[in-house]
Amino acid sequence: MTLALNYAVGARVRSYDFPGIDNCYIEGVVLDVNRAAGVYRVLVDTVVWEGRALPVREGRVVSPPLNGRPGMWGPTKGVVLADVQIVGALE
Repeated sequence: MTLALNYAVGARVRSYDFPGIDNCYIEGVVLDVNRAAGVYRVLVDTVVWEGRALPVREGRVVSPPLNGRPGMWGPTKGVVLADVQIVGALE
């Protein structure tokens, strides 16, 4: 899988936040790309935990790291376009 270094505002993306875990992620629309802080700002519309969709609080915004930067828990698969399917991500 090839990751873009930055996605444009308005792109629908999926962010993998945990190293080595494909079935926990968020999806939403990029609101901003803050290169100085090294993060995206994403308006969340989907949360998946252990392969199950969870309720989403309206207006929730998260700031995953730009691709190529480690997440809070170490290196992750990063942020991909949301329509990209990763084989074995959900079972």
